[in-house]
Amino acid sequence: NVVRGELASKEVLLETIFKSIPVCLYLKDYEGRYIFANDMMIQTLGCDVTGKTDNEIFDSESASIMTSTDKDAINHEYKNTNFTFTLQRKETKKHFFCGKKQIKTNQQDNLIFGYTIDITELKNKTLKIEENERILDQIVSNTNTGIMLLKLDSNDGKFKLDFLNNTCKKIIDYNEGQSELTELLTVVQLNTALI
Repeated sequence: NVVRGELASKEVLLETIFKSIPVCLYLKDYEGRYIFANDMMIQTLGCDVTGKTDNEIFDSESASIMTSTDKDAINHEYKNTNFTFTLQRKETKKHFFCGKKQIKTNQQDNLIFGYTIDITELKNKTLKIEENERILDQIVSNTNTGIMLLKLDSNDGKFKLDFLNNTCKKIIDYNEGQSELTELLTVVQLNTALI
């Protein structure tokens, strides 16, 4: 009786942690029906998914991704199936990093355990950085000033070409085979001792 009480209290504690952790967590059966979803999952999707399938929750394309990754988790017992997923709801677009794994319970029921982490903010920052880099690259590549960047090769101690913008290529009539500083400086008639 004491053992049962301890087990019950541990189950309550685990369920409390499972429900309150700020990551979407869920369990599905092999038919694709959600049998448990934590509070974060319900809040993220705006509905209780328990008893439903992905076809009842998502659009057909999203449901297809979920079904496909379920099958991958089922077919690979020891593998974590990881993927990224984008959910478009009205004007809101959310990005998620997801994982699924096959698990077995004491009752021998095979289940799929899944987690989903909202990476929207990280994805948006990454896209912004990539866009800024693209704009900067366009500016540097097409400015009227010649720009040449060189870096020291640790293997042979020579400066090697790292970047050359379009204007600099035109100024020195750049030959794609030239990579060492001495070759480039010969073309522009500079003295390596100045560097």
